[in-house]
Amino acid sequence: MNNKQNPSSTLASLDRPIKATADDAVLAKLATTQAGYYKDPFLENFARRSTGGISSGGPTAMPGERRVIQPIIKRGTHARVCVMDRALSAFCKANTDGSQIVVLGAGKDTSYFRLCNGNIAGLEDNVECQKKKIRWYEVDHFSVIHEKAAMIRQSQQLSYFCPNLKETRHGYETTASDHSSIHDLSSSFHLVNHDLRDSPNLLLGKLSLDPSLPTLFLTECVFMYMPNEASQLLLQALSSCVEHVYMACYEPILGDRNARDPFGQMMEQNLIKAGVASPGSCLLKTRTLLEQLHKLTNSGFARAVGCDMWSAYETILTVEQRKTANQSEFLDEYEEWILIMQHYCFVVATSDPTSPFAAVQNVNDKASKPSLVGFVSNKCNELNKP
Repeated sequence: MNNKQNPSSTLASLDRPIKATADDAVLAKLATTQAGYYKDPFLENFARRSTGGISSGGPTAMPGERRVIQPIIKRGTHARVCVMDRALSAFCKANTDGSQIVVLGAGKDTSYFRLCNGNIAGLEDNVECQKKKIRWYEVDHFSVIHEKAAMIRQSQQLSYFCPNLKETRHGYETTASDHSSIHDLSSSFHLVNHDLRDSPNLLLGKLSLDPSLPTLFLTECVFMYMPNEASQLLLQALSSCVEHVYMACYEPILGDRNARDPFGQMMEQNLIKAGVASPGSCLLKTRTLLEQLHKLTNSGFARAVGCDMWSAYETILTVEQRKTANQSEFLDEYEEWILIMQHYCFVVATSDPTSPFAAVQNVNDKASKPSLVGFVSNKCNELNKP
């Protein structure tokens, strides 16, 4: 009799707590907006049916754990939203003749609706977006996509931006003809059913991307849950799926296994206890910022740039965003918050090593242009494919 555990059953056992993080994230973001950190008028549509606690702001939070959302969580959530918005804004500004945006592991993300409504920092007036067609795709498990489609259909506010959301073979979509004169921002909006652990080629077949259009892939705490080998195969497929590929990732970094890092060790133990990490997951295999960068360049991306979230807070967030955060709430646990921020990272990658999307401002060169994303040479790491 074979007593070996079935790998597929092991992966399936992780699905429930992983999917619950979509609820956790939207509740954290709602609390953050209610405290005044930033504006997102769409969150309440998704938060009404979300249950559980908060896991998106720091390593001590457990999925499914109900508790008050502390300022330290909201401050980190705000920073997370700001850096991902900065990447989206930079991509839109750099590509003005049509593009594709794919959110992997989208959950209840509201970026599409905020983009339409002018709530993305740097794109408030939508001038760049109104001049072009954007094809927007969100990818997640069938149950997540199905629930999100139902929420969109039931909300007059959301359905305004996704009129006549139709069921398709692989999910749901609103095409250009469905928008008519109501909304001209995007040529299409798609919800795509796919388990990211499955074949990357199957995913690309479902997406049917236009290879001639610049394409941005967005991920937030997605690769951490995936088996390391599956994530590598996915990245390899994405790095060459279209002519010009861009990527922006927000992920935890536990720190070097051989280094004495009590905070990282506590974070690792808590996430394993929460049931969202397996021994072969990226969370445990890709532990440092440099390992994140190497993984991207080894997967075919020509250039990768990144920093930990504390450095991102100091450089990528604007002065106004930091001022708003300070005015929204008093933060008492400042040292703990810095530790948390140092254990998350923000990374971008591109197939074009000369792209301004992955540029870094040289602080020692007065003639150096500011980075579109906000990277500064003494606060980030850069890596080009050999």
